[in-house]
Amino acid sequence: MAFIPQNVFYAMNNDVLSPLCFGLLFLCVFKWLRLDAPSILVGAITGVAIASTYLTKLSNLPLIIIAAAAAISTSINAIYITFTRFLFAMGRDGVLPDAFGRIHPRFATPDIAVIAVFVLGVAGLMLPSSLVFLFLAVGIPTTLKYISNCWSAWRLVDRHPELRERAKFQLSKGAVKAWAGAGILCGIFVIVAGWTADWRPYAILGAWFAIGCLYWIARGQRVSRSMQLLQTNEAA
Repeated sequence: MAFIPQNVFYAMNNDVLSPLCFGLLFLCVFKWLRLDAPSILVGAITGVAIASTYLTKLSNLPLIIIAAAAAISTSINAIYITFTRFLFAMGRDGVLPDAFGRIHPRFATPDIAVIAVFVLGVAGLMLPSSLVFLFLAVGIPTTLKYISNCWSAWRLVDRHPELRERAKFQLSKGAVKAWAGAGILCGIFVIVAGWTADWRPYAILGAWFAIGCLYWIARGQRVSRSMQLLQTNEAA
């Protein structure tokens, strides 16, 4: 049964269907390259296009590899840009040294933040090559990000109800808390479920989290310009 789709595609005159599938794949990859954060729909269509192109003609495999490499490179570039902006914003806020918030006079880029991200990315090559390890090492922080988003939504409806009232897509206060709570529980379940697969990503991320908390308590919250502004507003 696994060969039925391939046989069907071949029966439909694959010499005609193959360029059509590869054309669709090319358009999907081109769309992917233009987006900073590709949507789930674009990713799904690109995956279907890759499978269709491979099934219709096995000789398309080298072209598929090139297209996949381009898509992966774009995703890495998007992550690179996002990580650089985080360090840049923290440098501007004062949490990290001011050098991270510096703009290069010629290239108009946060050069120190870019170099730091590159060094950290190269250091990541020393991590184990196990797919399970890498999946957890990437998936856990992403899940934590979604948990923090849900928690932020929960706090927003209590502390800033005016923002919810100005939203075009407006849910009730109870609905926001219900969905946020469900998201938090699902995220916790996903994180806990992966513990038995490989404990090493949890140990590394836990140590990194502890270092971040100690840094924030010892220095970060005292030098953060946004925290100082918040304290000034609360005192006023």
